[in-house]
Amino acid sequence: MSVSAVSFVRRAVARLVFVAALVLVATLGAVLLARLAPGGAAVELYGTGATRAEYDAAQADDVRLRGAGDVARQWFVNVATLDFGASQKFRRPVLPLVAERAARTASLVLLAFVLAVALGVGVATATAARPGPWPRVIRVCAIALQSCPPLLLAILLSWLAWRSGWQAAAIGATGAAGWLLTAAVPTLALALPLAARLERAHARVFVETRRTPVMTALRARGLAAASLRWRHALRLSAPPLIGIASALGGSLLGGSLAVELITAWPGLGRLAYEAFTSRDTPLMAGCAAAAALFVGVANALGDAAIVLVDPRVESVDDPRGRP
Repeated sequence: MSVSAVSFVRRAVARLVFVAALVLVATLGAVLLARLAPGGAAVELYGTGATRAEYDAAQADDVRLRGAGDVARQWFVNVATLDFGASQKFRRPVLPLVAERAARTASLVLLAFVLAVALGVGVATATAARPGPWPRVIRVCAIALQSCPPLLLAILLSWLAWRSGWQAAAIGATGAAGWLLTAAVPTLALALPLAARLERAHARVFVETRRTPVMTALRARGLAAASLRWRHALRLSAPPLIGIASALGGSLLGGSLAVELITAWPGLGRLAYEAFTSRDTPLMAGCAAAAALFVGVANALGDAAIVLVDPRVESVDDPRGRP
């Protein structure tokens, strides 16, 4: 096996260990914090029509009545066997419930990320290092958008959707068209601030790339301006851009948790809110595990993409510095 292959495997194993540790710490933290929180699932069952047996079961599962060591030990056993228990609010197993909602959040985040990269990178590549009023207008708009939180943007876009009739059309539509119409508002609320950050970051990297000796040599060969901009400069600026995009993309999950509440998107954020308000400890831990898994996988995919675009990155792990 070559040195580069060994380095890649080493990086992959290290990332897997990091993701597993992140999930364990996040879920254990959620369980222990639930132990300290006032109230409990049994208290929340009052007035919901729950039977006496369901109330007694919720009381028996209350982590606040058990020692922290017992709670941690039992939770590690449950995670090792992929047994997250049953939701006390929804009366369903936690794992399929969280997986269903996490898939909806993943589709929303992925769509927002693709849209943000296309807008941010495309606009920056087209306007960076060019004179004229339009690049200045774009810079002002990007600065304004990256200063706007996704939550505030979701409120504004939701209001515009109701005023324009877009929301009514989304409610009446079915199938793929209905899904796209419903996802438009939360997707734009997540994508536009990220696209603005990517536009500003890529514009700076793009300008520095155009000043490199490689680009100077390509210009001396008489290549067309469009080819220099969209092919060579974009390719040379790809490694740092991927690193920036993967780092910023992780913030989409945090933004989506708030945006889902505003736009009523049935994803992981809304489920986590319902779990916390109902003191549903197994569901809280399951949501924390899914969120930690999202962050860890996103960072791992970003690292892998950087290595694929620029294999020289692998040589950092090689003490002999071989490519």
